[in-house]
Amino acid sequence: MVSFCAYFYTIATVVVTTVRGGYTGLSSTYGGPDGVDASTGNCGPMAALPSATKYHVAMNDPQYIKGLHCGRCVQIQCTDPRCNSNKVMMAQITDRCPECKSGDLDMTLPLFQELTGYQTDKYAISWSFVDCPVDGGIQVCAKDGSSKYWLFVQPMNTVSGVRSMKINGGTADPFPSNYYFMSTKLGVVELGDTDVEMTSWAGETIKTTVALQAGACTQIRQQFSTGLPTFEGGVSTLDSSSATSSTVYILVGVGVAAVVAIAVVVFIVKKSRENYDAFVVEKDARALVEDGPMTLFGETRTESKVESSFVIL
Repeated sequence: MVSFCAYFYTIATVVVTTVRGGYTGLSSTYGGPDGVDASTGNCGPMAALPSATKYHVAMNDPQYIKGLHCGRCVQIQCTDPRCNSNKVMMAQITDRCPECKSGDLDMTLPLFQELTGYQTDKYAISWSFVDCPVDGGIQVCAKDGSSKYWLFVQPMNTVSGVRSMKINGGTADPFPSNYYFMSTKLGVVELGDTDVEMTSWAGETIKTTVALQAGACTQIRQQFSTGLPTFEGGVSTLDSSSATSSTVYILVGVGVAAVVAIAVVVFIVKKSRENYDAFVVEKDARALVEDGPMTLFGETRTESKVESSFVIL
């Protein structure tokens, strides 16, 4: 019975973990039919994905978190019954939407049209963070005008984004508007010998020395591990069976958990019934002993007292 319970607990944990991490909100759109230059967004990305011009989103203000989600990728699907499409699309976060509420995403027109089938209005969506389809190592960029006395660093071309950073061993807080980390240890190390320590949203850390140049990006060999689904190119147009694979896994997990739970209940009921039957038999035996000698088929017999024990769950 212990093994049954342990297995049931494991299945329940898997189901909860699978569901965690998704967001819901409303979609809106901006820009023209050819998209918007990603570098003009509030994030100010110096090395956005090639597909970002047509397929990028502006993060809602509550979840913008001083730009810490800039450069990350999201997977989006329209859940509104009015939508003419069930595509699952991927886009990069390159901007901020000040008027959007938590869960909302403002997106380029090409992305919006492929998701909803329309050119305007607001539609219900669900989305989650996914790995970006990057090539090569991380791009470590220095803001224009940077020097060893004033240094703003932007990590781009990352699989899963950078949550925190240290520069030359000192803390580096995120800049309030654009996506840069501000060095607090200045005037000591030359720009071409900058030490950086980057920690991803998954908790993975990369440490290296970078030959930075003001207004440019330097690509390093290191890259964060891939731990989430990625897509080829800038957009995924999964069919409905692929798009709902997570839901299928959840339903299967729930079904297995239900079967295990039923098995546990049946096991307990069966054991209780067996113990009850044993109790009745012993009770009858005790009654016969207490009534003294009894006559069976013309013979008088004396039954000895029966000693037994039982446990009822």
